[in-house]
Amino acid sequence: YGFMTDMQSGLEGATRAGAEYGRIYPNDAAGTGVEVTGADQMFGAAITASSQIVCTCVDGTVVTCPLSQQKNPCSAAVNPYTGASDPRLLVYSDVAASQTYSAPLSWGSLVPGSKTMTAGTAARVQ
Repeated sequence: YGFMTDMQSGLEGATRAGAEYGRIYPNDAAGTGVEVTGADQMFGAAITASSQIVCTCVDGTVVTCPLSQQKNPCSAAVNPYTGASDPRLLVYSDVAASQTYSAPLSWGSLVPGSKTMTAGTAARVQ
């Protein structure tokens, strides 16, 4: 269990590193993936990473990220905490990763021989 916990922790840290990179360079999905895979090499197992930019309104509605010339899709949003109109568009760098854990020794149903570990992090771009 210790090895699985260490691998999960490392994978979560790698997605945080990728999301932080995505905050700075939101249009560089390849660079975000490199950041994730480079951040966690402790176990030598390959990491599969994906990233995307996600836009939401303050009320949590997921919307298509607008281009600079498009109308703000959140113009009618209401802040759920204040009840006031709040047209802000929230942009996030959303990073997900997976890595396969292979146990040094299999203990039947107690410790699986292999397991796919997954992690994800979203960091606000603006």
